[in-house]
Amino acid sequence: MKKLIAIFAVSGLVMLAGCCKPGYKSEYVYNFVAACVQSGGVSSYCSCVMDVIQEKISQKDFIDEDAKFAAEKKFSDKFIKVLEEGKTKCSK
Repeated sequence: MKKLIAIFAVSGLVMLAGCCKPGYKSEYVYNFVAACVQSGGVSSYCSCVMDVIQEKISQKDFIDEDAKFAAEKKFSDKFIKVLEEGKTKCSK
C-alpha cells in the first residue's frame, strides 16, 4: 500500500504523453504508470491499477487527490480504498 501511495505521489501529474483508453487525459495515465514502473512495478500491473482508479474515481477527484497529497502528505480514505482494490485485483 505504501508503495502505491509513493508511486502516486511521484507521478506528479504534469508530464505529457500519448496512450490510454478514454477517461483521464493521457498525461495523467502515463505519469502514473511511468512512475509505478520506475519504482519497480511491472507495466501490466501498473496499468491495471490505473484502470481500477479510472473506474472508481473521476479525473477531477484524481487531480484533487494529487493536490491533497502534495499539501498534506495523505490521501482520502476513499482513494486509499480504491488503491487497495487495485492492488488486490491486479496482483492476481
